[in-house]
Amino acid sequence: MRGRIKKLSGMIIVLAVVIFCGQSIAGEFTADLVINIPGQNDTLKLYVKGNAYRLEKLEGKNKMLLFRKQGTTTALNPDVKEYKTLTSNEENMFNPIAAWENMSYDMEAKAGDNETVNGYECRKYLYNYKGSDDVVFERWLSQALTFVVKQKILSSGGDAVMELINIKEEPVDDALFEIPAGYTEAVNPEDLPVPIPDWAIDLESTPVMAPPFEKAMGAGETIRIKTKPGKSIWLRAKSTTDAEASVRAIPFKDGRPLKEISMYNNFAMKGTICERRHETAAEADYIVVHVEKGEVTVEAKLSDMFEKKVAAGDEFRVPINPGNNIEVRLVNLIEGESEIKWDMLKNGEVLNPDYTKYRTRVFNKENEFHKMTLSPDGNEIVFKVDKGEVLVKLGQFDSFTF
Repeated sequence: MRGRIKKLSGMIIVLAVVIFCGQSIAGEFTADLVINIPGQNDTLKLYVKGNAYRLEKLEGKNKMLLFRKQGTTTALNPDVKEYKTLTSNEENMFNPIAAWENMSYDMEAKAGDNETVNGYECRKYLYNYKGSDDVVFERWLSQALTFVVKQKILSSGGDAVMELINIKEEPVDDALFEIPAGYTEAVNPEDLPVPIPDWAIDLESTPVMAPPFEKAMGAGETIRIKTKPGKSIWLRAKSTTDAEASVRAIPFKDGRPLKEISMYNNFAMKGTICERRHETAAEADYIVVHVEKGEVTVEAKLSDMFEKKVAAGDEFRVPINPGNNIEVRLVNLIEGESEIKWDMLKNGEVLNPDYTKYRTRVFNKENEFHKMTLSPDGNEIVFKVDKGEVLVKLGQFDSFTF
């Protein structure tokens, strides 16, 4: 538990709000939200109106300003008058609700006695990990406010406490939950086109090779491998001299890399078993292999994967085997929002059905992707799309073989 507190001390938002987990519509009130973590104290201003809330701290360290309304979280930057609607990935990092749910999904809760906290009668809830009777969380929920008034994380390294003080039940201005006039949408650097490296300016003239193959390559040489549905591209590089070598496998779309070149591994590095590229044809036209330095032998082969476009209301069932982990790639195929969830099944029965909400992913833009590695529980995995359309690609591989 001590490790969690250390993690939280750098994520003040996460600890600050454990507020909306499963509760009904709150009223209107303001409060000071005080967080005491061993070695760190903070106070934020909280505004609540129904199911909308706003948190702000505009001075000192850990500045923040965001509001959540109708299921969408918006971060504001008053210094440059910009706003940003958080994506599902960003929600997990910065949205207090999503962050709290991710932290507590593996805990059980039981109701305790009623206690008065900061002037409000509250029902106390005690949290423990499954298989343990040790209480690690305590929360006090006000029925009048339908809001958590106090929370405590119990730890041998020192307890962490969040509580609301100076609570005032009063009207809250609707404007606090709107983007102010004059603000413009922030540009995410990841949305800007990635520069094309000099060696890729004339990429169309480089040879296209079809796996399986083995090819000797030297510094500055480049080849392309076309992506194919239902296939993963596996690559291995070995230096043919005693000198160090550097080789990267880079997904390209319309002649441009998907990310900065430095973001991709040097798979000629000693100790590297191989590089596996699972990008779908929707994301990348080619996997481009470029030798930055050294003399190498590059081997390539294809490995089968399950792949299917899953539209809203449809599902995709895939058998799984014990042993090797499952590598999954999910890609949003539409410009708007898509939502997908997945479950492990054993003999047709869903394993841990209460946790399905934690196995849900929401995408907000076209070609937004999520990759994950899952343990092979059960004997089947099922993906269901509730909204939009998602491309699902997955396979099971031995991580230590080529």
